[in-house]
Amino acid sequence: MARPLVRRWGLFVLWGALMSGLLSACGTPTYLVPAGGTPMARGYQQAAEIRWAAVQQNLDRAAYDEEQAISRDPRWPVPHARLAQIFLALGQPGAALREAQAAWQLDPKNTVYADNVGELALEEGQRALAEKVFQSALAHHPGDWVAATGLATLDIGERRWTAAARLLRQALLWGGPEGLIYDTWGQYYWASGNAATAAAYYADAASANPAWWQPYYHLAEVELKLGQTQEALSNLQQAISLAPGEGKVWHLYRAVAATVPPTPSPWPP
Repeated sequence: MARPLVRRWGLFVLWGALMSGLLSACGTPTYLVPAGGTPMARGYQQAAEIRWAAVQQNLDRAAYDEEQAISRDPRWPVPHARLAQIFLALGQPGAALREAQAAWQLDPKNTVYADNVGELALEEGQRALAEKVFQSALAHHPGDWVAATGLATLDIGERRWTAAARLLRQALLWGGPEGLIYDTWGQYYWASGNAATAAAYYADAASANPAWWQPYYHLAEVELKLGQTQEALSNLQQAISLAPGEGKVWHLYRAVAATVPPTPSPWPP
């Protein structure tokens, strides 16, 4: 199982990254684009608009339903946790974090809610909050490998290599061969300058959790550093197929693809 929420996906299952938007209850502005493009490109783009409109409508309705559930049972944490999912899918991580915190405050001993808050706090750059929440989760559940991995991520960011490695070994003991743990080991070696070992761990992460896009993306980053452009493109394509809404994957893929010369045609001109 992967980690919950943003990078980790799992303990509360999250939809794939969608496009940014605002809840209609808050007033949805119109996002306009000029006409143009080839007929085939316009066809795909118009199909995308239709699909996104349907997604937006369903997310708006889901948010309304969760808000109604909260109003009828304010002490029940589940609707807050689900509303956090919806806000995150709508590109509102700050609102998602607030709702995740509400769920955690209603049930502070629940490791799922704590880990969700920790992950969102990491993504929002609220490192002190993330550390506090992950430590609380470990205090209530000493075997919480997600919290241990989250604390290791914080240590990696501060270049506290010994502490990070200790936490990751503990996480692996508690959680077993989880894609998240291997991916974080990859980040450990990548940050410490050992690209080859980082690549091995990212490959292990992809093998342990093949439906998670992030290890493929990280592996591609390492391959680019090692000069393995075709391998990087292949892994970026895999990441895109798993998470087509992840903008940074598309951005890197386009940048790399632009540097690769087109394959010559086998047919004579």
